[in-house]
Amino acid sequence: ATELYKALERAFEDSSLGETPVVCNLPSSDLLSRYMDLPSDNPSKHADFVGQEAQANIPIAYDLLSTGYYIFEKARESSVSQVAMLTALRKTDVEARESMFKQLKVNLVGMLAEPVANYNALKHLNYLGEVNPGSAEAIMMVDVGHVRTNIQFFTSFGSWFRTIDWGIESLSQALAVGLKITHKDGDGVRRNIMRSKSVSESMGFLREACTVPKREIERSVRAATEQLKELEVVESILVGGGVYQPFLGSLLNNEDL
Repeated sequence: ATELYKALERAFEDSSLGETPVVCNLPSSDLLSRYMDLPSDNPSKHADFVGQEAQANIPIAYDLLSTGYYIFEKARESSVSQVAMLTALRKTDVEARESMFKQLKVNLVGMLAEPVANYNALKHLNYLGEVNPGSAEAIMMVDVGHVRTNIQFFTSFGSWFRTIDWGIESLSQALAVGLKITHKDGDGVRRNIMRSKSVSESMGFLREACTVPKREIERSVRAATEQLKELEVVESILVGGGVYQPFLGSLLNNEDL
């Protein structure tokens, strides 16, 4: 958190960024969410429905939560309900982020959960336009972070996401254990495989470490298809800190997946 603050502080020293609207991403690890139906004909009651849903289904005292919701599509004229994603975080987490941006004196316009932020990014880039309405086509986005990975599926009729505690830090650990070196040296090899005494041996340890996310991605695909019908992944997108790990991209394109 300290390093993040320092980096943002340096960035906003640029006077041209003074009026820039900022949207803060809320990590999935801190996020509780669930899909729910809201009455399309009575938007004034949405906040009440969200509160009732949170109290009934989220195992944290309601007064400790900061809640919100995101409607994925506008209601059609004939529909009586519309699908929304309820999001809830501990108020302390939200307040800590708000406090940081107040100290930086920047124009904070909102805070979004990672899955919603990714959805909006794809929509803005018109990626979702490549999914045919009403079809089983889906876009899979895998966001590999340093500590955890977010797996998301976007279709024309809904979206699904899951967070697993596996990230590129796991690769550094696998190299450190396999090559019998320090974690710092293992991270150095992960960043530049040519620093290893045996490239083939190091790649073997990395591929072995990737069996964990591969298994979890396959399990997530099965779970997603149960909720989002039969999926046909027409494009897979790899983002996050692990983008430059070439074998992770090939893992996503594996025919067995």
